[in-house]
Amino acid sequence: MLAAVPVIAVTGASTAAAATDFTEFRGVHWSRLGDNATFDPLVLQGMSATDTYSSARSKADAMFEAFQVGLDANTVRLPVNPATVNTSWWNTYKAVVDAALARGFKVVLSYWTEDSGSKPPNMDSWNAMWDTLTNMYASNPLVYFSPQNEPWDGLQSWLDRAAKWISDRPEVPRNRIFLDGYRTVAEDYGSDLRPLCNDHRLDGTMLAFHLYGFQVAYATEQEWKNKIKTYIGDCASRTVIEEFGAPADTGADYSDPNSPDKNVPYLRAMVSVARELGLGSIWCHVIGGRIISPDHDELNILRLNSATSILPLWVPNMSAIDQVRFAWGMGPSIPTAPTGPLTRIEAENAALLGGARVEPHSNASNGQNVGWMLNTGDGTTFSNLYASNRLDIGYAATSAGTFSLYVNGDKTQEISFPATGGWNGFAEKTVDVTIPAGATVTLKRDAGDSAINLDYIEQPREAEYGVLLNGARAEVRSGNVNGMNVGYLLNTGAGVAFRDMPASSKLDIHYAAMSAGTFSLYVNGDKTQEISFPATGGWNDFAEKTVDVTIPAGATVTLKRDAGDSAINLDYIA
Repeated sequence: MLAAVPVIAVTGASTAAAATDFTEFRGVHWSRLGDNATFDPLVLQGMSATDTYSSARSKADAMFEAFQVGLDANTVRLPVNPATVNTSWWNTYKAVVDAALARGFKVVLSYWTEDSGSKPPNMDSWNAMWDTLTNMYASNPLVYFSPQNEPWDGLQSWLDRAAKWISDRPEVPRNRIFLDGYRTVAEDYGSDLRPLCNDHRLDGTMLAFHLYGFQVAYATEQEWKNKIKTYIGDCASRTVIEEFGAPADTGADYSDPNSPDKNVPYLRAMVSVARELGLGSIWCHVIGGRIISPDHDELNILRLNSATSILPLWVPNMSAIDQVRFAWGMGPSIPTAPTGPLTRIEAENAALLGGARVEPHSNASNGQNVGWMLNTGDGTTFSNLYASNRLDIGYAATSAGTFSLYVNGDKTQEISFPATGGWNGFAEKTVDVTIPAGATVTLKRDAGDSAINLDYIEQPREAEYGVLLNGARAEVRSGNVNGMNVGYLLNTGAGVAFRDMPASSKLDIHYAAMSAGTFSLYVNGDKTQEISFPATGGWNDFAEKTVDVTIPAGATVTLKRDAGDSAINLDYIA
């Protein structure tokens, strides 16, 4: 059970709605491996102490591209200290800030005390550092300033130090200053925002909330929600979750609300409150942090390819990333299944337009379809789709005709479809269309269109949500739509299994390969064929291979490297 949050002499027991929305800060920490509390210049994981501005800029640009492509992040929190800013190392470290700003990232510059103490050990060097940074970036609307990470030297001391930092730097807009909450119980660093919210010297600043689950015993999701909201009080309109995170290397399934792992209810509560109150949030740490294992922090949701190379970053736990994406506004509800995004959506579960009606049909995929689309404006709307570049549409039609496709309210195309032989004879039509994450897709009868019965729509099954076999890893790739694929298919037995497949007589495989070769296809454990594939030009260059194969409803389809097969990267199947 959670320890009770202590009552201190401040007001604010309820939680007011946020003035900003949760997509404003979709953030990650990039940190030094070994934690950011150090007297040494900060060398972020993936960088080297021998880097020049040019080499650091190249590495940072690759890292930020991966954060954008793989996570859709728009904010990075970077550590600073006097040994980094007040020395020649700043000429190199500045390349990281420059790379982030060039990609449109918001950058939160945050100071960790060098000795892990409660306040800066040398106030003169601390002030000199902040004078340099504010002189350089006060006029840049993308740069934010966090004077001290997790202070704990006494509440009044922190309030006074924060107020003086502000008064000494009037050129810095208050809404670009992040002030950490106070530690009111031993395990909760940076958590209590209420004293700051009620100190009028700090009015207009952003309040930075920190909370973790690994420091306390098991608590329910609701108990965590209550604790979070108590600490935020009436301050939600100024709050950003500046630090949250949970272990990504333990195999925890964060989609399982009944998991006995104490970190699961914590994380699910954090992302739920972020969505409910409209809070931006910053995961700590995406790369770098405390040394739990030789090469990573257990909180890392992305990992370096090797000790000497940044890319491609790989993903140790997709269910953790799904929770982060939910906090950032992606998906209609908190993920509760480890299978990834829903790929097939039955038309009867969509929003019906005009005179469209749900009706039974024995040959429809779920025994029902949507019909009676007899007039202009009749149709169906499907919400919160994930990013993809194609859409499969199950339908029936007595005669050939057209139907109109809209994405986020904009008409993208008029789809031509052949007759299927009758209202109970169903077929599938594949269309190429760019669907961004979170999009709404509408299939509607416009003037000149014809009547069809809609059975379902289906998006591709992303490989990163399959069961990864024998060393296969999800990794960030810029050449595909969803930002990830499965690679590291280096050994015999490495592959991906896709469960609960719909019935089909063919399979489309989206892949990348440096050279031509073969890969093996299994259905329900039986090898059906060895697939030959051509080279695509590189690991970031994807192509599609279609194979004829009988897949019964509910089957498990496995793509696997057998003896004699070659390496490929798998993006999706459809």
